[in-house]
Amino acid sequence: METSTQIPISQWIKVTKDNLDVVKNDSNYRRWEITDESLFNIDNKTIFRDCTHIEKVIVNCNNWPTSDDLEYVIPESMFENCDSLETIVFLTSQNIKFTRIAKKAFKKCEKLLFISFGNADFVSSFGYIRTIEEEAFWGCKKLLILPGMDLTVDVDIGDKSFYNCLSLSSIDINAPQEKNINLKIGKKAFYGCRSLAYLCFYNVCIEEIKESAFDSCYSLKRFDINDKSKICGIGKRAFSHCNSLTDLLLILSESDESNNISIGKEAFASCTKLKNVEIIINNNNANDETKEAVAKACTHTIIWGKSAFQPQAIHSSLETITIKINCDSSAHEALYFENSTFHSCSKLKNINIQFLKKEPVACDLWFREFSLYDCNSLLLGGKKVHELFNLGKKPENEPQLIQYYDEFTFSIKALESQTGKS
Repeated sequence: METSTQIPISQWIKVTKDNLDVVKNDSNYRRWEITDESLFNIDNKTIFRDCTHIEKVIVNCNNWPTSDDLEYVIPESMFENCDSLETIVFLTSQNIKFTRIAKKAFKKCEKLLFISFGNADFVSSFGYIRTIEEEAFWGCKKLLILPGMDLTVDVDIGDKSFYNCLSLSSIDINAPQEKNINLKIGKKAFYGCRSLAYLCFYNVCIEEIKESAFDSCYSLKRFDINDKSKICGIGKRAFSHCNSLTDLLLILSESDESNNISIGKEAFASCTKLKNVEIIINNNNANDETKEAVAKACTHTIIWGKSAFQPQAIHSSLETITIKINCDSSAHEALYFENSTFHSCSKLKNINIQFLKKEPVACDLWFREFSLYDCNSLLLGGKKVHELFNLGKKPENEPQLIQYYDEFTFSIKALESQTGKS
């Protein structure tokens, strides 16, 4: 692959305010050097939009103004529809900080391979980007890597920001351990990134992986998250159609605003190879007030959305769900499985619930209608589900077939007593 340094900088056209119109409209000018910081003024929206002849850009920032609080932005729609643009390199020092990529900045740059901050000799992961707004890289089909981000502060990845980036193969967000930053992932942020095979989230708190964030990432095989990270919610269809995913570890924790942890509707639907799911739930919000109210309300609740694991196919590969709960002995936990959560997961054999520190006062399991439809292999506490039919409350005139269970609930304590466990 030809890089920008293989062409002498003297052969590039310097783009200034004075020659801007000429350069934009002459297709012979395909390699640009930009040294004028005023062209990156936030008000210069769409300044290079539809310049379909640009191939390579160097932005030389070395003589730009600097100060501790001065931050630069790549303006809205700046290079939108520049469908021949392959690379853009920002020659920067640590005193020049680009912190935000505005919405649609590189939308439909179909040949864009990367943007890099640092120098022109190599593709660098160095950068200060904190915010990538909606549709910033929408449809950049050849984009190979994320722009360099500042992982010492909170990071916001907007809606559809990397939508259909077909060549993006990995996402590695590894913050310094002492920082433990907040990370936001917007709706459809990585939708349709069909080459994406690896996700890594270390030392981050994800408020929510929003709706369809990784939907249709067909190649996704690994999702790594360490014990210093947590996810407070997973939106509907967040990982739907991730057909290569076989094993999944999720570390969940309630947010500061809510004691509920929600896994949305069809969050893992049509993950046809998914066999084993392990979920660690960290209860961080328990305090004296919640301990006193334990008889009235749960310490926290994990809510599984409608059809969360529904295979949308005749057979599902899902075999085991393991839920590990970190809590204290005064906690009152609840697991609430919405309508059709495991609908047609015919190979599901075990839902294992473990308490890692101390057993809580109670752990209630709620199953809504059709949540276990056609789960004929399922064991709870070592017993077939249909054998547990009389546990807890259930509507009158309940049909005597597991396939047609309506809402019912029972305590894990009651389950253990029924199965002879202490």
